[in-house]
Amino acid sequence: MRPTHVPYLEPIVGAAWWTVGAAALDAGLGTVVLAAGLGVTAVLVMALRSRHGAGEPLRRGGRGRFLRLLGVTAALVAVAATALGRFSYGELAVPVAAAMVGVAALMLSSQLDERSLLALGGA
Repeated sequence: MRPTHVPYLEPIVGAAWWTVGAAALDAGLGTVVLAAGLGVTAVLVMALRSRHGAGEPLRRGGRGRFLRLLGVTAALVAVAATALGRFSYGELAVPVAAAMVGVAALMLSSQLDERSLLALGGA
């Protein structure tokens, strides 16, 4: 099995989706669902890290670019979901987040040399 650059990218993106979905619930239940999802994400990341290690190193400067892209995308998803919810368009939070994650996946495909991310981002 070929090691990947970031073997735990999927659980991290899943945690972003879980956060957006939990924001749609009531405050008490949403907090419990969010905590459970983030706990499962942490367990998945630890399991993948023990199985695959840290993965292949990124090109020079690649880690900073990857983390900036991840942070900016997560922040934009959070701000968009909050703003849409405030203006009574909360039902659009998931489609907007899907578009943002798709754009981020397109940008990551060149960074990680993974064509599957290009297809995923396009979808």
